[in-house]
Amino acid sequence: MILYSYEFKPISKLTGIPDSQTFFGGFCYYYLKEYGEEELTSFLKKAEEGNPDFIVSSFFVKDFLPQPMNLFFKPLKEVDRKNTTKLKKIKKINYWSISILKDYYANPEEFCENYYQRIISNNYLIIDSEYLVKENEKLNYTTPFFVEELITRNYVAENVEDKKLFYNVVMYNNENTSFSVYIKYLNEGIREKVEKVISKMIYISLGGGKSIGYNMFNFISAKKIELNNTTDSKMLLSKALLEDLVNIEDSYYKLVKLQNIFHGIGETKYKKKVLAFCEGSTFKTTKEFCGQVTKESLGEEIKYTNLLGLLV
Repeated sequence: MILYSYEFKPISKLTGIPDSQTFFGGFCYYYLKEYGEEELTSFLKKAEEGNPDFIVSSFFVKDFLPQPMNLFFKPLKEVDRKNTTKLKKIKKINYWSISILKDYYANPEEFCENYYQRIISNNYLIIDSEYLVKENEKLNYTTPFFVEELITRNYVAENVEDKKLFYNVVMYNNENTSFSVYIKYLNEGIREKVEKVISKMIYISLGGGKSIGYNMFNFISAKKIELNNTTDSKMLLSKALLEDLVNIEDSYYKLVKLQNIFHGIGETKYKKKVLAFCEGSTFKTTKEFCGQVTKESLGEEIKYTNLLGLLV
């Protein structure tokens, strides 16, 4: 499978890592500015009808992807106290370097048989608690990706005597940390248009808070990557709507309840709640995506939610 990776650099404090819905919303805003409402409506309608031109992933730290959820590793025959301490850390791993994922996809049986031993032998190393890299990659990651801090701020509205106190946990990234979003093109003819839009996503807010200096990103670069999955399952790289076409019995997944809230000058509006599969969920399927783009009317407004899941 051919994917295109688009790198974005954080240039501010972050309140979270953007998911596929957040990125897709920002992309659509820039697509509207570049090509107009008619073209935007056209490609959204195709996606809503189950025939999307492309599928986007969530953001991941550059060169990392989720650890698949359908893994069963061969246990070690002998474990000493030192190894027990290291093995306890394994359950916290959520992300693999892409090179490790390629090893798994190339030979899943051999990989699962030797997984624990490779960690015990330091062929694979755990960094930042939840990321796994190869030993020869460790020099690329000598400092933590993020440092978290609890900050407070006051908000004073007009004609309101009481101040409102807000608490935010924010992340500061180190200077080498960047993110990648992955796109699978089902219609290669639209790639040039998409990449033109992405190239203009400079000083953008993905996740809100631009007015107070949160969640700002710059587009950096693009590259093509290849993932050859020889297993009988595929993994989600974005949140996807729960659908009847997925065989739940043969799947390994985590669900999240989503409910978007829209604040404006008028009355606050709520979208209906939906259940979605999380990134890293795995399904036995030959499909390249699952889920759908949903459309909902909120008064005179039409709101689209991207719940198409990219499968690799």
